[in-house]
Amino acid sequence: MTKNYKKFSPHQILGIDLGNKASGNTALCFLNQNQLQFIQPTKKVDELNIILEIIKKHNIHLVCIDAPLTLPAVYYQTPEFNDYMYRQCDKLCKAMSPMFVGAFTARAIQLKNILQEKNIQVIEVYPKMLIETLNLKDYYPKKKDKNISIALLKHLKYQIPFNFIKPETLHQLDAMLCWHSGFRYLNNLHQQYGNKNEGIIVV
Repeated sequence: MTKNYKKFSPHQILGIDLGNKASGNTALCFLNQNQLQFIQPTKKVDELNIILEIIKKHNIHLVCIDAPLTLPAVYYQTPEFNDYMYRQCDKLCKAMSPMFVGAFTARAIQLKNILQEKNIQVIEVYPKMLIETLNLKDYYPKKKDKNISIALLKHLKYQIPFNFIKPETLHQLDAMLCWHSGFRYLNNLHQQYGNKNEGIIVV
């Protein structure tokens, strides 16, 4: 059954760069008083309560998560799907298979289900694909490089019509990109990859 989700504003979007539970690598991004802000829970802190508090306080209607939110459709015995490792959206976006990170995928799907039970719309996003779509790949930090370039932030200021404080970590940067995918989705500027019968990545 398709849920009838409420209409929402940019202030009701939450971007989540999801990390392993209590790892200190989960970052959240939301719009507060026309400025994008970040929260990154410390290690040994269960992020779920913080996520739910932000959703309640800011009346969030759309949550955009950088994590696999479905499994390959072959596991649901869906006709015409036969790949046990990759979804169509993973192939199109050159993303990691949900099966490579099984425990992480299970955590993400559980979070999605918890939020949907509260009638909150949840979409899967992929910051690296958004960066490519915006032609900013050359400015995005390389693997193991923790420095966020001023050039990248300047380019993002042209893309995001709100002020934002400088991300302190790559996780916060990705959370902001998650939020921006939600903003593009709100304004029908997004692109979708994958099959609706298996899983969609919104960019």
